[in-house]
Amino acid sequence: MVRLRTSQWDRIKRAHGYTTDEACAQKLQVARTTITRIKSGDVEPSQKFIAALLWHFQGARFEDLFEVVVSSNAAEPTR
Repeated sequence: MVRLRTSQWDRIKRAHGYTTDEACAQKLQVARTTITRIKSGDVEPSQKFIAALLWHFQGARFEDLFEVVVSSNAAEPTR
């Protein structure tokens, strides 16, 4: 699972001149509720969302904005 690093999101968002999630949502062409649900962890960010963030937040790296979380429910690899 990929999860947004919310503290980094807020820092990078402000560094790029965005004061609200609404302003970012407009720039990224997504609903504000999409950002809210991603920030809360209710939904996993899509590849399109990840690509849009990295495109619009020039200089930010994937690992700056996101973390990969291994679920404890993940299936064991078969041998």
